[in-house]
Amino acid sequence: MFDQGLNSRLLVEKKIGVEVERDEDDGSFGPEDVAAALRKVMVDEGEEFGTKVKEPSEVFGNDEVNDQCVRDFLRRLSEYSEKNQKDSSVSGL
Repeated sequence: MFDQGLNSRLLVEKKIGVEVERDEDDGSFGPEDVAAALRKVMVDEGEEFGTKVKEPSEVFGNDEVNDQCVRDFLRRLSEYSEKNQKDSSVSGL
């Protein structure tokens, strides 16, 4: 929850997101602010955003890459667990 602002700024910086203008006093935004942000993405700079969004979607949308990442994580988790079990049994002597 606390990292949402950082994540959104990163997306804006990488040109794969756009910030919705907010009220300076209370941070709120209205429907017209959301509409302006959508218009910017869909009409004004749509082609640039479309190209930039394809780059991460090729990685995050690739089931083979995702499956390999999960397999690697599980393998390393298993190795870590086995190492800690051995360390615990040796120190218990």
